[in-house]
Amino acid sequence: MAQQEYKQLSDKLFTYRGMVYPLVDTQEQGLTYLDSLEAFEIRDDDVFVVTFPKSGGDFNCTLSDISSTNTTRAA
Repeated sequence: MAQQEYKQLSDKLFTYRGMVYPLVDTQEQGLTYLDSLEAFEIRDDDVFVVTFPKSGGDFNCTLSDISSTNTTRAA
């Protein structure tokens, strides 16, 4: 990781490759994960379930699980 790619903005935020992220305890693992996203490919059959905060995200995930596997996930 090049030093110029990472810059700590405050005690809670940092920038990495021009994007702002929250600072967490597992920061080095997080940077490795962010680097791995470069090879991530979106396929034509991928489905994205997106909701606003506090608007039933868990419910939508449960509905998605039911519709794709015909079962419910454990709570």
